[in-house]
Amino acid sequence: MSRRSVGVLLFSSTSMVVASPGDLVFTEALTGTINRLDRGQPSFDLLYQFEVEGARPIDMIQVGDSFYVGDGPRIETNPGSGRLWRFDDLLGKAPVATVISQSDPLQVPLGLAFDKRTDTILAVNNPVQHTLPNSFDGILAVPRSGGQAIKVFEEERPLPRPYYRAGSRLAVDPLDTNDFFVTTLNGGIETGDQVDDFDFGSVLYRLTVDESFLTGEMEILVDLSDMATTGLDVPLTFTRGIAVVDDGTIYVTDGGNGDDVSGGLYRITLDEDRNFEGIERVIGGLGRVHELTYNPYQDTFVFAAEPVNDLGGIWEVNADGTGLTHLTDSTVNARGIVVIPSPGAGLLLLACASRRRR
Repeated sequence: MSRRSVGVLLFSSTSMVVASPGDLVFTEALTGTINRLDRGQPSFDLLYQFEVEGARPIDMIQVGDSFYVGDGPRIETNPGSGRLWRFDDLLGKAPVATVISQSDPLQVPLGLAFDKRTDTILAVNNPVQHTLPNSFDGILAVPRSGGQAIKVFEEERPLPRPYYRAGSRLAVDPLDTNDFFVTTLNGGIETGDQVDDFDFGSVLYRLTVDESFLTGEMEILVDLSDMATTGLDVPLTFTRGIAVVDDGTIYVTDGGNGDDVSGGLYRITLDEDRNFEGIERVIGGLGRVHELTYNPYQDTFVFAAEPVNDLGGIWEVNADGTGLTHLTDSTVNARGIVVIPSPGAGLLLLACASRRRR
């Protein structure tokens, strides 16, 4: 097991987050690795190096003692070469890696979530090359026991905006076991002059999955680019990361409009009927942020940004936007991030559970 120096706690604005409240396990898409960041050490451990040609681990979740990793090779093929991996004993000395699903319709599984009712891993599939014969853009389900991916929801286009296009991440609704929340890069009413994703509006959806038939229905929760609805001073056009806390409040990251310092973290509240109520910016001036996860041991949010400037790498911030802390150097290209207990974290978790969160 090798160790890479990252300069932990390189930067902190205002108050610093307390050290060692939950270690991080994360993938790096460009290096094809899974790593562990020990919050008490100025370096991180290499847990696993993918040896499969073209492997690109782009998301990861933990279910029980196993970790599941979505692998979507950059160069897409026909048939598709996407994979879903299961890792057992990942934190031990001899991790066991098993491909539980591969090939069409599994192509680029960008976002993963666990559906405990059906014991399946849901995946947001978003291939780049829509011209391929079997290209599938939508939501898939893979049994944890393994097997071919099942089509749950498929994008339909062209349709009048707003509509589902270019899904990115998803998260379970803790207050409704049938529902998940899904972010999309495009499909909103905002359309600008740029040809890339930064100038097309993002949308937040509610996905309801029928557990008997493994079929899903999408409902627009809010068009994040519609400023008349959101009340924000900018349209959100590159929304990717999503985390939902126990009280049902949703947090999302937006990578901004292409300007390297226009990213932000946003809080979305729903009313008692679980419909959109409001959105506010928690913190702005971030880089091209994408991944997002909640750290229950410290009541904070951990997010990652693309390594395009000094704002890249993994960061942590309090729920009120204070205590912004750089956990790695800016060259780290983290994707799926999982928070695991670190020594002594149990008491911190109990303390955090007693807090009342917004």
